[in-house]
Amino acid sequence: MIYSLEGTVTHIGDKFIVLQTAGIGFRISVLDSFIGSVQLGASARVVCYMQQDPLTIYGFSSDEELSFFELLNTISGIGPKIAAKIMNAVPVRRLSAYIALEQKDQLSAQAGISAKTASKIILDLKEKIQKGSGKEALMESGLVELESILSDLGYSQKDIESIRSKIPTDAITVEQKVKSALKLLSSYKHK
Repeated sequence: MIYSLEGTVTHIGDKFIVLQTAGIGFRISVLDSFIGSVQLGASARVVCYMQQDPLTIYGFSSDEELSFFELLNTISGIGPKIAAKIMNAVPVRRLSAYIALEQKDQLSAQAGISAKTASKIILDLKEKIQKGSGKEALMESGLVELESILSDLGYSQKDIESIRSKIPTDAITVEQKVKSALKLLSSYKHK
């Protein structure tokens, strides 16, 4: 089984790249974020997940992404294509937070999946997420809760994303995060 591949990117397609290594061009299905981070002719490295029938190689930029992809694939009814769709829609840390906090509606809306599928993911992965990347998920959870509150107040996802990284790190409580976010959004709207 192949764990990782490193080589030159010879083609960038819709949801895949071709990675030339040792005289062989491997077609690798990748996330949109990965496609955005590579250039033709540049060197790239992917960690791999292989589906047997049909033979498909899925490539990820980190072990964290690969592990989460493998977790999603353990759920009945979710195969590699649906797992990739979910991970394309929402970053892994935010997915982990939605699962750890049992935020079915947020998971469903952001990942573009049914509420039933979101519930199944939460039920099957909650304990695994808390044991694995739970600390990271809980760090992210404050921002996820903030997004939920701002969304309820009528702010668009685009507006929320524009100020998300500007929230001061010393804003520890959700209340402090909301106050900071509202100030940022207010100044953002007036520009």
